Amino acid sequence: MTSDLDASTDNDPIDLNEACEMFGGDRQLLRSIVEAFLMETPGMMKTIDGSLESGDAKAIVRAAHTMKSNFSNLCLHETAKQCRDVEDFAKQNNLTEIKSSLDALQVRLQTIVKQLEAYLAS
Repeated sequence: MTSDLDASTDNDPIDLNEACEMFGGDRQLLRSIVEAFLMETPGMMKTIDGSLESGDAKAIVRAAHTMKSNFSNLCLHETAKQCRDVEDFAKQNNLTEIKSSLDALQVRLQTIVKQLEAYLAS
C-alpha cells in the first residue's frame, strides 16, 4: 500500500510511514522533524566539509554523529550507517576515507532533500 508518506531511493528507501509509526502515528510531529531535518542537515554537511579542509576531526565527529541521529529519525538506516562510517573515520583521524564517504553521502542527501521537500509540499 502506498500513501503520501511513501518514497524510495536506490539503496535506502525513505519509509516515512515507518518513521511516523516511530512517533506514535503523529503526522504533524513527523512534518516538524522533516522540516528540522531540511533546515539542519545541509548545514551539517557544510560543517563537515569545512572541518575536513581544516583537519578538525573532532568537529567532524560531532556533525556526523548528529546527522546519524537525524537520518535514523527518518528510518534512513543505510544513510545513518554512512554517517556512522564518517564519524568512525574521524575518530581515527582518517581524513582520506572521510572524503570518499562524504562524496557518496552528498549525492544521497540531494536525493533525500528533494523527496522530503516533495513530501512537505503534498
